[in-house]
Amino acid sequence: MKSYLKSLPIHQHFIGGFRWSKFTPLISGVLVASALTLAAAQAQETEPNNACSTPQDLGAVALPTIVSGSLDSTLTTLDIDFFRIEASPGQSIRVDFEGQSTDSGSLAEPLLGLFDSGCSLLAIDVYGGVGANARLSFVVPAAGAFVLGATAYPDYSFIGGGVGTYRLTVTPLPTIDSIAGRLVDDMTGLGLPGTDVPYSSVQLLRCNEEGCYEFVNYQQADTDGRFLLDSDQSGNPITVGTYQLFAYAQGYEYFFSEPFEVFEGEARDLGDLRLVPLQLIGSISGRLVDAIDGRPLSGYSPPYPYLYLQRCEEFGCYVVASSSPDDLGRFRFDGVLYLLSPGTYQVIAFAEDYRESRSASIEVGAFKHVGIGDLPITPFPIQFGAVQGCEILVGGGLCEYGIEVLKRGPGHYKGAAWSAVEFYPAPSYRVTRFQVGRNGASHPAPLKLNLKQGQREMLTFQLEVPASVPDGSFLCATAAVGSDPSPQFDSQGDRYVFCASVQSGGFEVLSGNEGRKRLRELRKQEREAGADRPR
Repeated sequence: MKSYLKSLPIHQHFIGGFRWSKFTPLISGVLVASALTLAAAQAQETEPNNACSTPQDLGAVALPTIVSGSLDSTLTTLDIDFFRIEASPGQSIRVDFEGQSTDSGSLAEPLLGLFDSGCSLLAIDVYGGVGANARLSFVVPAAGAFVLGATAYPDYSFIGGGVGTYRLTVTPLPTIDSIAGRLVDDMTGLGLPGTDVPYSSVQLLRCNEEGCYEFVNYQQADTDGRFLLDSDQSGNPITVGTYQLFAYAQGYEYFFSEPFEVFEGEARDLGDLRLVPLQLIGSISGRLVDAIDGRPLSGYSPPYPYLYLQRCEEFGCYVVASSSPDDLGRFRFDGVLYLLSPGTYQVIAFAEDYRESRSASIEVGAFKHVGIGDLPITPFPIQFGAVQGCEILVGGGLCEYGIEVLKRGPGHYKGAAWSAVEFYPAPSYRVTRFQVGRNGASHPAPLKLNLKQGQREMLTFQLEVPASVPDGSFLCATAAVGSDPSPQFDSQGDRYVFCASVQSGGFEVLSGNEGRKRLRELRKQEREAGADRPR
């Protein structure tokens, strides 16, 4: 088959919302060619009809209608035939353009075009689609008229050039009302929602002598697994024929119905279509809580906890799912959502200012729901709190900033705190990193900490910013805490404090989220630049 259009999925092409398909639907009630020839009205092509704007006007012909004609191109004169036909808006029509390959004339390579009444090209087909003829199926436009262009390959511009006789057959296509049904779980009989897990959906496929491959339409099931298909994907009525339904739901085996025939005007209800569930677990659930005071940790506010689910095999464990707890600290790993097969699992929890926490091993069987109760996560003894920013005037100056720390849990805490600064000078953004303390970068000694339970302290750091910092540069600071006797080797966590950009000689402090995002981007840029530098 020859065509200037690129192939779309399931052998369909669209121009202006109309569908072109290379396959023939099995249409019930459509007469075979010999009988159709006897029953159809006859018309003869007459010249002049070489322009879409001045076609041969067949008017409101009785359907089916057969038009006999010929293309008589010469070396000096190109011939093409245009026909205008009136029909009811919304009526489904099929046009076959046949020549030599189907013993319907001597034209070797028929090419058929569909135009609206204003001569805008809507669809095109070329010989080889069905039985080596050209075929188009479409819905009559709202204007109640359409124009057919009869030419030969490779005349995609519709200027003419073919030689030979042909037969053009215009046939009404009977349509159905709808195809409906409901997707259900084979074990429980409950409907499978398309709006939530398992996100069930259906595809309607039209069948022909080569199989059921032509895509007609797609639909997501409703909350009870129900669907109703009453048009193709272009909004056209569905024609009478033989169809197959493909259904998909996450966590279930693929479902293909047996091919079924639908008749004119029929509203076919396929009833419950039972999908077989895969052998998956039901769920693993629990609640994330603070190990000291037992309060649930919300995933939507500090300390922003996050959870990973690991599957453990003989060779080790690997992450298979991740999630944040809800505002009450509850979490749930759904077996269908994450396609979790029976086996051994472990939940890992992280949060700012908290140590990593791991559950015990969890054995889960097929379709089983396991609740592990409260999963405690232990906070670091030092918790970061409110940030105190600084303002740098035009021309540079002193930036004094700070961050609050809180001693959690019993006993005293002895350790140290310090701040690290990352400077990204424009335009290279090659980072310079250095430490500052209470008395700036020249005396960057860590601040000593000696806190009792519940005690808060504001840690302050000084940074002298010179006036020579170029516009477009970025300055970002973080704070870290460590425990004695070796604070730098016994970290109790670190925290982003602020990022500022130099604009017109002054510093503009970025918002928290914007600053964190910019710092991540700068670090990524620096890593990528470092990878490209010669060693």
